[in-house]
Formats: sequence, structure tokens, C-alpha cells
Amino acid sequence: QDAVIHVEIDPERAAGYRVRPPRVLVLPPGDERQEPIEPSLSWTGPNSLEARVRLARTGTYRTLVRSGNRADREFVRGPIVTLPYSPEFVPRTDQPAGVDVLAEVATISGGEQRTDVTSVYDDPPRSSQRVSLLPWLFIASVVVLVTEIGGRRLNLWARTSERF
Repeated sequence: QDAVIHVEIDPERAAGYRVRPPRVLVLPPGDERQEPIEPSLSWTGPNSLEARVRLARTGTYRTLVRSGNRADREFVRGPIVTLPYSPEFVPRTDQPAGVDVLAEVATISGGEQRTDVTSVYDDPPRSSQRVSLLPWLFIASVVVLVTEIGGRRLNLWARTSERF
């Protein structure tokens, strides 16, 4: 994939950059230090430059913009660019293939391997069943009602309050 880098220059100082335009350095991802990529900038407007960089591998690329003077050590950090790559599709050379891992997970867990989405509809899991709570709630309300009436008739509530 290609990344497009846009650099906008302050309009008041743009005339000085016409002679010596700024440089863009792209630091590729990696554990050890690597040579930076220096794409060529082209003018796209009176105060803007553009460069294209080929992102060859996954990881985070860091960008730096250096002023036009070669002796000047002034750097400005640019945005970080990450190559979008979903982790489940990353090529794995030192590990078993994803299909083998799925088959092993299915064997260990007692499930089945479903690599095709449409195979889910061939053997769907059991659907949930609705159970009405109305009879249980009715029985509970009748028990509470009978207890309340019995408690008043037998004067149970007054006896318990007298004890305490």
C-alpha cells in the first residue's frame, strides 16, 4: 500500500523553501535501527508539498520533516502511519496455519470447525424456549394473599409486635 504525506508550509516563509524545500524522512518499522526512506516531495500548491511512500510491511512508520538547509538540524515530527492489516490474516511463517489451529481448537473443545459462514445455517444451534412465568406469579400472589388474610384473622401480626 502507498501512504500519501502532505506537508503544508507557513505562507510567510514559503519563499525561502522554494529554493531549498523541506525533506521528509520515513523511519520503517523494525526492532533494530534501519535506514530511513526519503521520498521526493513535489509541489501541489503554493504552500503545500506531497510525497508518496510504499509501505512494504506491517508495522508503524514514523515520519520526520527536516527543514531545507542541510546544515540545519531542525526536525519536526510528523504523524505516525500504520499499515492496516488485520491480525488474523497476517502471514505466519514460524507457526502453524490458521486452519490447523482452528481444527485443534474444535477438537479440544468438543465443537466443530466452521470456516464457512453459510455452514452455520445448515446445523443451527438449539433456539431458546420461552417459559411463561405467569402461573408461578399467580400461585405466589395467592399464597401471599392467603397468608395476609390468615394473619389478620388469627391476629398473628399483633402477637409478634407485642413480643418485641
